Amino acid sequence: MPQLRTGLNHSRETGCTIRPNRLDVRGKFVTIRKHAYEGAMVDGISEDESHDAQTRPLHSHPRERTAPLLSPLERRPLVASVPALRLVGIRKRFGPRWILRDVSLDVGEGECVALLGPNGAGKTTLLRIAATVSRPDGGNIEVCGVDARKHPERARSFLSFLPQTAPLYAELTAREHLGWWGRMHDVAVGKDLVDAALVDAGLLKHARSRATALSRGQRQRLSLAMAFLPSPRLLLLDEPFAALDVEGRAWVEQRLMARRGLGATLVASHEPETIMRIAHRALRVADARVEAMA
Repeated sequence: MPQLRTGLNHSRETGCTIRPNRLDVRGKFVTIRKHAYEGAMVDGISEDESHDAQTRPLHSHPRERTAPLLSPLERRPLVASVPALRLVGIRKRFGPRWILRDVSLDVGEGECVALLGPNGAGKTTLLRIAATVSRPDGGNIEVCGVDARKHPERARSFLSFLPQTAPLYAELTAREHLGWWGRMHDVAVGKDLVDAALVDAGLLKHARSRATALSRGQRQRLSLAMAFLPSPRLLLLDEPFAALDVEGRAWVEQRLMARRGLGATLVASHEPETIMRIAHRALRVADARVEAMA
């Protein structure tokens, strides 16, 4: 193994070494930027593999944090009756076009809510705003009682977000992705936990495969395993069934059913028949508005 630089936190279980803003994978440092969900990606893989500025975690550098990290037991709503997600009067426009206009919604603890609607309706934009990845032009966001616009780092400690373009990077193996993702969400990830996640996703035999060696469906499974790993209070999913075979779709459906009554889930999908077997209720996004569906 290459000699590791001093001052780093090395994990024998995952084979990764992490310091505040860098990750050492097999002796090559990869710069970690502020967000895991932004930047040029090609089908979930970082476009520029020749540079070492590839991985971008959800959490910012520790010195930029606005609040101390919370342990899982401390990650609870400030008031028991507060919903896991509350959006009030959200507005977003791109140029002259309104994508979202005065959108308000709640997702309660243990509730699964589906977002349905045509392409370009604003489902992805709404999820990105809820995940604090995209800033709205107006309105308020609360995650488990925390004002996400004032305290984004603390709000992010409650949630896990899977965007359409999955946050996978060419330099990392499946095992390393899970180890890195867990640490970015302050989860104690040992070998047993990572192995259990790989088995659950049907990827154990691909544990040492880099993301570029995985099929599109396997990359989607890995991305979902990462999203499920922290057992978040709020799970945000954008098209989780994309690229999955029948077995993979059944796995996702089973995992989401298991979350009902435990964690809150907001999921965007183009497959109403499938998602309505899971969701408690559905919202339709169209014409910059969000309306309840019968």
